Amino acid sequence: MTKKYFLKNTFFLFCFYFMALIINAQGNRLSFVINGPKNLSICGVNDSAFIEAYNISSGPVNNITIKLILPSGINYVKGSYFGTGISEANITNLNQPIFNVPNLLLAKNTKFRVLLTADCNLLTFLNSSSTPTVSLRADYTGNYDVGSSIPYSVKVPSVQYGTVTNLS
Repeated sequence: MTKKYFLKNTFFLFCFYFMALIINAQGNRLSFVINGPKNLSICGVNDSAFIEAYNISSGPVNNITIKLILPSGINYVKGSYFGTGISEANITNLNQPIFNVPNLLLAKNTKFRVLLTADCNLLTFLNSSSTPTVSLRADYTGNYDVGSSIPYSVKVPSVQYGTVTNLS
């Protein structure tokens, strides 16, 4: 009787342990290097952000979509992506565009760049003592991972008048 009880409990614990392993083993399959724009200016110069996604798991990562999460006032420029196997999945919200990324085999990576533009709404974001970053969420079969760039600066134009002449 005790041997049967022991085997049942051992089997139950093994199944519980195996399920816990599966649940905890998900995620952290992708690593990112994200470089924000260097010369972006409000209502002026557009600039590119660069994204690299690396497969750091022990197997392939499939059905990858990457959603960029940009600060209020910074938007993706439609059709401006560049990278092998990359395509626009959903660009309804240019502040959070979604891209299809090719499947990544073991120890493989993909790189792409996107052009960003800044409008006057970014001033509110900057005036609230916030610093802009390019963040992302990568969804793939079974889970997701997130990443973010280091903060970057944005050039803010400053209008200065020396003299104003009455032209009327």
